Amino acid sequence: MLLTEAAFSQPEIDVVEVHHYKANVASRGVPKGLGFSYVGELPDAVDASGEAGAECVWRMRRTDWKGIEACDGRIVELC
Repeated sequence: MLLTEAAFSQPEIDVVEVHHYKANVASRGVPKGLGFSYVGELPDAVDASGEAGAECVWRMRRTDWKGIEACDGRIVELC
C-alpha cells in the first residue's frame, strides 16, 4: 500500500505492477485486496531449481488508485 502510494507520488509513474508466483496463493490476496486488476500469467521462462512456475501479474493505473485512505480493514496491517 505504501509502495503504491509512493510510486504514484512521482508524476512520471502511471502504472504499478505486482508479480508473484502462481503457486504462492497467499500472495494473490495482497494486490487483490488493494484493488489491483489481474492481468494474466507470464510463462515460466526458466527451468531452475527452486523455480515456482508461472508468474501472475496484477496492475494498478494511476487513474484507478483511490489512495492510502481507501485501505480497508482486511489489509490494514499492510498500510
